[in-house]
Amino acid sequence: MSKFWIFFNCSLFLFSCHFGSEKFSEYNLPIINMPGSSICERIELRSISDVSYVKLDTDSSYLVIGNPSCVTDSFFIFKNYKNKNIMCFDCTGKKRFLINRRGSAPEEYMGIGRLAYDEKEEELFCEAVGTGRINVYKPDGTFVRSLDLVAGYLAEMYNYNDSLLLCHARDEEEKSSFLYLLHKTIPHRIYGLDSISGDRYRSLSITKQNGSFMKGGTAPLRTIIHRNDRWIYSEPSHDTIYELSETLRLRPFLAYSPQIRKKEIPCLIRYNQETENDILISLIEMIYDVDKDKGFPEKDYIYDREAGKMKWVSIINEDFPSDPDFNISSSVYYYSADNLREALEKGELGGRLRELALELDEEDNGILLLMRFKE
Repeated sequence: MSKFWIFFNCSLFLFSCHFGSEKFSEYNLPIINMPGSSICERIELRSISDVSYVKLDTDSSYLVIGNPSCVTDSFFIFKNYKNKNIMCFDCTGKKRFLINRRGSAPEEYMGIGRLAYDEKEEELFCEAVGTGRINVYKPDGTFVRSLDLVAGYLAEMYNYNDSLLLCHARDEEEKSSFLYLLHKTIPHRIYGLDSISGDRYRSLSITKQNGSFMKGGTAPLRTIIHRNDRWIYSEPSHDTIYELSETLRLRPFLAYSPQIRKKEIPCLIRYNQETENDILISLIEMIYDVDKDKGFPEKDYIYDREAGKMKWVSIINEDFPSDPDFNISSSVYYYSADNLREALEKGELGGRLRELALELDEEDNGILLLMRFKE
């Protein structure tokens, strides 16, 4: 074991002594028993969320591929894995800044991993893939400093507060998962929050040997969710969903039945959103056809806190009800221009989304759907 790992494990132990997870006995946790109802109820998005759209500017340097990698109060930040551009748009869809530090020097990156942005200090935190570090840049691309990462694949990274980044690392080979806070300016200042290893670790991936290469897929699951000033932690290796309290305790607030793990087809729970009375979750089956590159089927459920019951639902955006990929795992969803133009020709669009799609060419950047769930 490296000195760095010894340091991390010691910091995890010391930090847990003061903060750690609160005792389950202090809470009367609601327990989710799946699958719930056998009849699927169709739910319109606007019945549970306010909906708005943002049309993104199009520029030859600002070419968007997929959902934003980082969302703040004022900005949407995307990465283009082909040309290595990091592109920032404001909340109206206007271009704000572009960074490209592609290269092999210490202040550069060959690949872009996770991104986080500190609006107050105007600093972009970029995981330089394969280097074990995070590079920090100003909006004009100026390199500021670098931070060392905890070993393992950085699955998620968020701007937690003025001083700290909230990070989650997963290592499939080592079968380990680490949730920790990383100081933005003090080197090697790490505060461990949760550690999982060995038999307790649940993999998100299904792989198959394909000649001399491994081929596979990973379940679409985020373990850290920021909702209404709350930080939710939903690590699949636990049977419990936590929230990170202001005193940096992992406080359990929802559990699910262990029978979910014992199903014939193993399943994962994804926490999506919540309203005043309901918690919206998805059940993801760990099925994946490596040859067809297709799998991880999922079903959406609503848990009624007051009644303590689950119901199976299909949540649709009535402006594009036929979209097969629509989901509410994030509060921001990206519609590509080519998909919208195709749907427009088939007469599948309505409302404000149709009006905006009429303005698009197939090569344009697309439209963001913003969801603000009702409290």
